Amino acid sequence: MNCRPSRYPSAVRSRLRNLAVAMMLITLWGHSSTAGAAPPDVGQGLPPAQANLAPWFSQFREVFGVPIFATNRVTQDDVDRVRDVLKAYLDNDRDGQPDNRKVARELVRNNAGMVMFSNEGEADKSTFWESREAEKYELFLVNGDETNVAGRFDASLEEVLHMITDSGYGPAYPAAFGAKRQSQLGRLTSAAIKRGDFVYDDPSCGFSTCMTQEYFYWSVTSLNGLQENRCEEISDEWRNCTPELMRLNDPKMVALITKKRYRIPLGPINAQP
Repeated sequence: MNCRPSRYPSAVRSRLRNLAVAMMLITLWGHSSTAGAAPPDVGQGLPPAQANLAPWFSQFREVFGVPIFATNRVTQDDVDRVRDVLKAYLDNDRDGQPDNRKVARELVRNNAGMVMFSNEGEADKSTFWESREAEKYELFLVNGDETNVAGRFDASLEEVLHMITDSGYGPAYPAAFGAKRQSQLGRLTSAAIKRGDFVYDDPSCGFSTCMTQEYFYWSVTSLNGLQENRCEEISDEWRNCTPELMRLNDPKMVALITKKRYRIPLGPINAQP
């Protein structure tokens, strides 16, 4: 399991926002709007609104106003794969609309998105993280060499969900999914740790900065079947790797994430265009 934090590094945690863009997109996703009947598949290059990112990125995709930026060293297939995973999570019923509009609006309001480099070395060397442009977004990293690799679990299935959880579900429903110990998710995370169902000993992973997000990720992807063929591989960190084990050992978490009001993506993640 890759233990590095999803938002890569601390500079990207800044909450400075491009308010003009955010308010415009929030308006598009208002209650009466019919805009975005299908997730936009924006062309390969950066649009004019993101031209200031050209020193670092040359590829762009967007799903329901949530951007994906990638360098020219990332293959188009890998960028498309991350776009399709994002689509599958936000539009799990594949009707062309976000399943939870409140979460989609929070993602846009927080300028959340994904950023892609070819590998960890390129990411580490990039000057983007110290730039003013980085401060405008809440970007989560997934590298091309860990995306859609034959014979390996696709890291985009984890990192994209972390972005949706942290910048979407958390602020949309803070009492339920906030990253604090007092939220429902926080209390259930603590209970899972005490039971030994969830073991995460990375010292860089604080409870509120990543522990609750990891628990949410494991729970959702186990309940929707993504982990059931990895039980032995992930056993040192996660116990309830199948839908049956989730229902047996963690019924309170199952009850939380299956509430209809939250529209959490529990159907198959068929990440196809």
